Amino acid sequence: MSQNAQNLTRSLRFCKGAPPPPLHDCRDNTRQPAVLPPSLRMPTPSPPGHATALRITLGVGLRAQARADDVHTLWQQARQALCHALQQASPPHSAGEGEGEGAAAPLMHQLHIVTLAALTHKCGHPALRHWLADAQDWHAPQPPRLLAVPVTELPAQPVHTRSAHMLARYGSGSVAEACALWAAALLGQAIPPTHGPPASAAQPPRARLLLPRIVAANRRATLAVAMSAADAQTLGAALESALAAAAAQLPPPKALA
Repeated sequence: MSQNAQNLTRSLRFCKGAPPPPLHDCRDNTRQPAVLPPSLRMPTPSPPGHATALRITLGVGLRAQARADDVHTLWQQARQALCHALQQASPPHSAGEGEGEGAAAPLMHQLHIVTLAALTHKCGHPALRHWLADAQDWHAPQPPRLLAVPVTELPAQPVHTRSAHMLARYGSGSVAEACALWAAALLGQAIPPTHGPPASAAQPPRARLLLPRIVAANRRATLAVAMSAADAQTLGAALESALAAAAAQLPPPKALA
């Protein structure tokens, strides 16, 4: 049978209801969808009624006599306040659950400390080096990265505390709050203003202060907590309210000489 006759026979079979020949998929199925690295992914909003993991930055102010224990104690106070807020924003548990200090332990893993920020000339302070070496404080495989903050960046940060002494020395009411806010703005991939005037109400916030500065009992160290404005937009209403209540329950800021 000639080639033309064979083609005609196949065409007639198809017209009589014979199944068509299988189609060949010309697409390349070996290619995998592109996956963005974690640093470029936008935070995923939490479902209603569930607390979200907090990507936070810590700002630290230190005197020359400060010790690692001072920073450790300040972080314990801040962590307790944040965990309490997470616990308040979590769904209600059955009777007997969610009570006591042990119930807050899993919530510590929802605090992702991305950056620890301090003034450039304070990054080599023994208190910071020794505290970062204590892995028990982080509940993570490794401590956060240490970020050096130039003194010239402090005045542009919208701090909450207004210490007259700090304003005269650094142009900012709180070193700890300014460092935390500057680091959080970098975390949100928004470059903070350099050598600019303090932020006004008309400017969109680049970072949000979660906890204003906490002052050590011996007044040798301060600590504040912030997060990027992009991350703050993912907070649910319950967590927003709980964080505001936690900040209000902290001791009022004192003038740090």
